[in-house]
Amino acid sequence: MTMGVAFSSLLEMNESFTTVELKINYLKPIWNEKITAKGEVIKKGKTIGLIKCDVFDEGGSLVAML
Repeated sequence: MTMGVAFSSLLEMNESFTTVELKINYLKPIWNEKITAKGEVIKKGKTIGLIKCDVFDEGGSLVAML
């Protein structure tokens, strides 16, 4: 969701998008904690974009990368 919100913030009225590929690297397990995700658009082209997302635990430790 974070990545979609980041990318959609750059779209013009009536533009849409879809996911072409999604890869997740899990770095450590999370059981009963809140997580925070930070999405960033790396490149927005005419037909495809590249977005990254880092996921952190409550202590600020990186737990996953998308």
